Amino acid sequence: MILNLHVPPTARVLIPALATVCMFALFACSDSSSPKPPVDCSSVADTTQPGTVSYANQIVPLFLPNKYNCLEAGCHGGGLASSHYSLASYEEVLKAGDEAKQLDMCAVKPGDPEASYLLWKVEGRSGILKERMPLGCVSSPDPNDCVSASDVDLVRTWILEGARNN
Repeated sequence: MILNLHVPPTARVLIPALATVCMFALFACSDSSSPKPPVDCSSVADTTQPGTVSYANQIVPLFLPNKYNCLEAGCHGGGLASSHYSLASYEEVLKAGDEAKQLDMCAVKPGDPEASYLLWKVEGRSGILKERMPLGCVSSPDPNDCVSASDVDLVRTWILEGARNN
């Protein structure tokens, strides 16, 4: 059975146009892009040479109360930090916190200090989010509250040598 429907001439133009607009809207609003791949934080260090900086003996002491006090409650001593970046263990030092993630950076990229947000934060480098670490050191009357140039160099060398857990 064939239906003989009378379609006004304006509808013959409007219906296909409306269908085209709907299809465009459907595809334009859908997220056809795939999510960004995670930042590659794998080591690029030449670890065939012995390291000169010890994580346990030279880097960890920088985090302690008698130096820069990074591990106090509410800072980077565990999951309480507002930045979600912890210095409480070697494994956590390597995991990016919120700020590094926002900048698509590694917390520490072994072998590449320039791609390591930890170094950026202790240097107070342009491009960091929020303040130089330790918090408040820039406005402190005591210049020793900020990480010293020699300690920044120590962190840089540790990262360059592969950020080893030694």
